[in-house]
Amino acid sequence: MKSRTCMFMAGFLAAAAAAWVISCGGGSGGSDGKISLDIGSQGEDIPLGVSETSIPFTVNHDADRFKGPFGSLALDLQENLAWILFYPGVVPGSASGEVAPLVTPGGSLTLRIAPAEAVDFVCEEGELYGPFSITFDDDYQPITASPSSAEATSHTLDIINIGSYSICVQVTSPVDSEVTLDRVEFSAGPCEEDPEDMSGTWEGTYTCEGNCPEYDVPVELVVIQNPADLSRASYTDDLEGTYEGRVCGRRFSFRGGTETYSESGTFVMDPAGNAATKTSTYRDIPPGTCYGTCTDYLTRAD
Repeated sequence: MKSRTCMFMAGFLAAAAAAWVISCGGGSGGSDGKISLDIGSQGEDIPLGVSETSIPFTVNHDADRFKGPFGSLALDLQENLAWILFYPGVVPGSASGEVAPLVTPGGSLTLRIAPAEAVDFVCEEGELYGPFSITFDDDYQPITASPSSAEATSHTLDIINIGSYSICVQVTSPVDSEVTLDRVEFSAGPCEEDPEDMSGTWEGTYTCEGNCPEYDVPVELVVIQNPADLSRASYTDDLEGTYEGRVCGRRFSFRGGTETYSESGTFVMDPAGNAATKTSTYRDIPPGTCYGTCTDYLTRAD
């Protein structure tokens, strides 16, 4: 059976000269162990061409299984190479049924990460990791990655802690081929900061820019934290939006929206606990061309 982990969904997942939008459901993991992104049948026998290909896709973790917030996140590229099943196609210069010696020494991989709402723009605007160089043996199997690992920045952690995000893989290959992969694994560390009390009413301004109608209006938010687990929080606003997410220290990563748009971002409270800044991205429902970024400047009202 052809089965390996997802690494190069974030790796070599591609259709030649095409961009795919793929939903990785069923992501799970522990806050002090591994996050696994299951791909399933969508990662089987994927054609890959000799060219740079950009592949954007979204990841949606099951809210009940998602074990964030995380305080650290790392991807061991070298470890994940073992989970790629690579099928080289007919290689120019080779005899029928044989594989010619590798002429091109290897390929490359670049990752970008952004909020789920930015999946249409993640390949241009997402936070950049790489490029990573990939070398192959004479049978066209990947054997080394350099650098061999990558650690998430605090901005990426804010996005991952939402539990729903978009990833773009930009990859080059030395040969036309097919790959099979079904998941990718990250090493995750727990948030080391106790969640602070953000509950209450917050007031300020809500300003959004983008290719949708722009906003610059007053806003009021009511934040509620779970008394039994302050790392879980939700809020509603007077624009009829409802949101929920996770709290790490003074940072609240959230996702939600209304019937007409989805929105995700991070609410960051200042050390004194009297003011906060909220940054987010949004897009219309159903997904279309409407997309934007928002910033709120807030103060406690109670």
